[in-house]
Amino acid sequence: MNYRLFFATIFLLSSVKEIQAQKSFTGLHSWYHPHSISMAGSGYGIVSAESDIKNPALLNERKDSFDISILYYPAQINAGLVSLSKTYGNRICSMGLRYMDYGLFSGFDEDGISTGSYTSQESWITVSMGERQTGRNLAWGATLGGFFSQLESYRSNVITLTIGALLYIDKMEATVGLSMVNNGVVIRQFTNNKERLPVTFVGSFGKKLKHLPLEISLDIGKEKHSPGW
Repeated sequence: MNYRLFFATIFLLSSVKEIQAQKSFTGLHSWYHPHSISMAGSGYGIVSAESDIKNPALLNERKDSFDISILYYPAQINAGLVSLSKTYGNRICSMGLRYMDYGLFSGFDEDGISTGSYTSQESWITVSMGERQTGRNLAWGATLGGFFSQLESYRSNVITLTIGALLYIDKMEATVGLSMVNNGVVIRQFTNNKERLPVTFVGSFGKKLKHLPLEISLDIGKEKHSPGW
């Protein structure tokens, strides 16, 4: 087996371990920033560069910020993220661009005859807004995106929607969050087979420790079309 194909397979399986029943739109659950890798994809209750696709209610903590990251996975798999957040009154607006390049593969037909090289890539454009009213303990946010996937000559396009809410418990320096991730509509499918989006409901809890510069994070998620948690 081509070693790049082997590592690509391992990467795809590991990056979506929490949605094992989902076979399409892997990039919607991939990791595009070092923080996501360090948290193994969790951390839905902690503000980060990828809060827009986890729980956009956390955007109210990002204020004016600019983030850029480039990741080099094994087997020439590359990922990247560029995002910009800007404050407008009580609202934080954000724009993001993500990409995943799975590298160059050698194609063969059923007779083992080479059909040339092909690529597999995914890109994701998002616009987000988060808000927390002054003096209130509740924040909300939403992210609308366009997800574009290519495998050789096959293409798939998706409109994505992620919404979230966050309750601040100031006395405990803690937060309780709820988000619906990767809802949306499939505009164009790879094949005639109906493909489902990995819609996931996630509850989160985050708490800052008093005497240590650390924060506890706990997530629990349920995919809509999967029997497991």
